[in-house]
Amino acid sequence: MRVISGSHGQVLRFHESKKAVIGSNDFTVDNDTGQIGLTGSINLKGAFSHSGSITPENNEELGNTEQKYSNVHTDNISTTNLYTGDLHMKNERGDWTIFEESNCLIAQNNLTGERFKLAMEKIED
Repeated sequence: MRVISGSHGQVLRFHESKKAVIGSNDFTVDNDTGQIGLTGSINLKGAFSHSGSITPENNEELGNTEQKYSNVHTDNISTTNLYTGDLHMKNERGDWTIFEESNCLIAQNNLTGERFKLAMEKIED
């Protein structure tokens, strides 16, 4: 089966190896493994659902400096470094924000407005 579209030539073709190729070899679907291959980028609008893992290659980033995710909902985060602005924690028991000042940390109870300086003691090596 072959579908031709405009001056761009072959858009969709099916190989005998049960792979569908859209464009050149930039987007492939393997019917045997269920794997989708994509070279380049894809723009998705609306909701996106998946099961299984989304695994980056070569330490790819999620988002960029201009386009950031506003909320990440997760049960667990495992990371080497986590960079945040002020740390905001909220659940059914409390609502707190940790502010990093130049010489201390401040914890604010967002329900009462009370602020607390977190006491820290230097550890000698």
